[in-house]
Amino acid sequence: MADFENRDKFERELKRALEGLGEEQLRDVMRQLGNPPDPSKLDAVFYGSLATELAAVIQPKLEAVFLDMAKQAMDSTSIGIEWGIVNQRAATWANQYTFELVKGITGNTQAALQEKIANFFKTEMTMGELRESISPLFGSVRADMISITEVTRASMQGELAIVAEIQKDNPNIKMIAVWQTSRDEIVCAICRPRNGKKRGEGWRDEPPAHVRCRCWINHVFEERP
Repeated sequence: MADFENRDKFERELKRALEGLGEEQLRDVMRQLGNPPDPSKLDAVFYGSLATELAAVIQPKLEAVFLDMAKQAMDSTSIGIEWGIVNQRAATWANQYTFELVKGITGNTQAALQEKIANFFKTEMTMGELRESISPLFGSVRADMISITEVTRASMQGELAIVAEIQKDNPNIKMIAVWQTSRDEIVCAICRPRNGKKRGEGWRDEPPAHVRCRCWINHVFEERP
């Protein structure tokens, strides 16, 4: 099994969608706050709507990445796999994981907004300055972090689903997980020592090991004695 061939395409698509949504949500926040800003207007219903919009962008893309990587992994082996089960795994994982991911993002956004609105009153900002201070919470950097990190995660889950199906139906086959990096100058100090190492040789988790991680795992077939 190999690196995710369509990684760049999915990262671009998800980042573009998140950037577009972020612009809309920033406008919604400023409109909801009013002038002067009233933080009480950003209530649970409002944050719930932000979370729902974010999930609607992220969940289908993660499911698509999962399935695309699973198809690539499946095509690399001659062992028969029930594709319907893989599809079910993809939908279940994407729904459950997106809920937790969006919950965390929205909670962090809410805390940051409360702090920035409090600073508005403490420092006598203009509304333009408030908007400028809030905009990174919905901007390109956030979109980039989410798209790279979560495409890595979803592609990894797609490969793991195929590995699980192979091992479930073929108990005599053992698959060894080997960490892989791009081996270029931007590989971080966390991942560089893991390159080429088997699970248990300095690592036990799966990519992403950190935000913006683009590593992957190769699974090598090994017959059991």
